[in-house]
Amino acid sequence: MDLVDLITPSLAAFAALVAIGLGVQAFRQGRHIRRLESRLESLGASGTAAPLERLAQLQQRISTSSGGTGLSADTRTRLLRGLGIVVGVAVVAVGGWFAWQQLSGGDSGGGSAGVTTPTTPGTTTGKATTTTAAAPVAGVCTNVKPLDDPGAVSVSLFNASGVTGAALGTTWPKLQAAGYGQGAIINEPNGTSDLAKSSVQYVKRADRPAACAVAKELGFNRVIPLDGYTPDQVGGDSVNVLVVVGIDLANG
Repeated sequence: MDLVDLITPSLAAFAALVAIGLGVQAFRQGRHIRRLESRLESLGASGTAAPLERLAQLQQRISTSSGGTGLSADTRTRLLRGLGIVVGVAVVAVGGWFAWQQLSGGDSGGGSAGVTTPTTPGTTTGKATTTTAAAPVAGVCTNVKPLDDPGAVSVSLFNASGVTGAALGTTWPKLQAAGYGQGAIINEPNGTSDLAKSSVQYVKRADRPAACAVAKELGFNRVIPLDGYTPDQVGGDSVNVLVVVGIDLANG
């Protein structure tokens, strides 16, 4: 692209200089011819009988007086032919330059033609946009309703806090006061004794609403399915909800 930019103006300037030179030469030759015609007319009737040698002498004299700069027909033909070649090359170069500019998006330094600027969320693009509601957070309890019969829900508690009495003496009295049924209340069966955050787990999918009610009673709003324990460890099919007591509930 840099070579084309360099050659194109040079060719155009050269072609302009050649055209100017030819124009000046044509003007001078025209003046010579007009002078010759004037001399022939001044000869009058004798001019028609003047020998061709006289005409040749006049032409030679005019050529000599002009410093020998007169161009023969063959020379003019060659000059015109050369000029035509130069002009043709210049036209092709200029046309190629413009074509390249169009293809490159008008920027020789790497245009952005054909590149689509991506839009980001929230950017107005001229089309109507719709707002999609955020998906509910997994495990979060919403619109928790009080249970008709909390006594029908059996709750087991595993003490994983390392604090003695955190399950039976601290956590269970809150659920007992709310009317829930008592399941197994034991230390965490896998030996965990430093659990920072408690969890409320439901044994079966149908027990999730009951688990949310238990979680609300304990000040939580999130439940998970039974995680890391078997139904037998929890207390069998009669248990609906498991509370794994961590340090947060032990201190609360």
